[in-house]
Amino acid sequence: MVFAWALVPISSLDEATEQGKALAAGTSAAGTTVIFGLIPLVAAHVIGLVVLGVIAMSGLRTRRMAMFHTVGAVAIASLFGLAIVMAVSHGELIVPTSR
Repeated sequence: MVFAWALVPISSLDEATEQGKALAAGTSAAGTTVIFGLIPLVAAHVIGLVVLGVIAMSGLRTRRMAMFHTVGAVAIASLFGLAIVMAVSHGELIVPTSR
């Protein structure tokens, strides 16, 4: 999850720095953060939920407890990843662009 969270500020910084060059070339860098940052982040969470859900279902008796443990594990991993990335990126997850 740390890597998935790290893609958000990296792609946001890339979008902010490349936008000027893209506009000069007659194109746009808008959407880079969504494509290369947010979509992989959501995919990592979904994959984590599915994989851990299957594992939890095979080990626990009730579906409710399996889902509780699965969501808890993904949430803890995600919060840990977010905390690491926020510490490394000095609290800026999305880099503001100047227009």
